[in-house]
Amino acid sequence: MPKPIEQEKIILGLKKKGFREEEKKEHKQLRLYIDGKKTGFSTSISRGSAYKEYGMDLLRWMAKGLRLDTTRQLIDLIECPMSLSQYLDLLRQKNLTL
Repeated sequence: MPKPIEQEKIILGLKKKGFREEEKKEHKQLRLYIDGKKTGFSTSISRGSAYKEYGMDLLRWMAKGLRLDTTRQLIDLIECPMSLSQYLDLLRQKNLTL
């Protein structure tokens, strides 16, 4: 089972792939932008200090929100084995509109 991932590592990893932080009341939202255009693909990050690390349950929830099939895919997206191009290809294979 993968180890928990630090919140900051999640944010930095997704930002490298074109996600931008959007401030909401209770959460930070990370939304994917492509060529400067907002997409419908996003996930939330808690502002609360209780969630400095994200375990399997929260990672699974984030993966679903980003339309990934597995938590491993999310980890690969965050840690960079999965490129933005590969992520977009995965979304296209599911016939999801970018």
